[in-house]
Amino acid sequence: MQNLNKFAKLSIIFGIISILLYNTVVIPLVLGGLGLIFAELSKGEDKKMSLGAMFGSSMCAMILVVTVGMGCYSVYKFQTDPEYRARVNAAYEEVYGVTLDEQMNMIKGDTTDNL
Repeated sequence: MQNLNKFAKLSIIFGIISILLYNTVVIPLVLGGLGLIFAELSKGEDKKMSLGAMFGSSMCAMILVVTVGMGCYSVYKFQTDPEYRARVNAAYEEVYGVTLDEQMNMIKGDTTDNL
């Protein structure tokens, strides 16, 4: 890692941090995107990306795919599985005092009244 430029090192660091914090959802999306940008910037005027930058960009791309996939699966599961929906509603109500379904209905009601 000594002969890598700063952008390649940042790409690797952001990839590792994204993998470690994948459960937070937002942080891996931001750091994964930044890691891909830094990997691309590490090329400079060269046509080829260094091995370290390729490693960093592959980690960042992988965590982006995993995070988006987990988000899509959660939405799908919430829409199709009544038991999962009930658990999410119970947890949401415990924290916020209303179920997620009630909150979504309030939001829908607010948007139609404002039109």
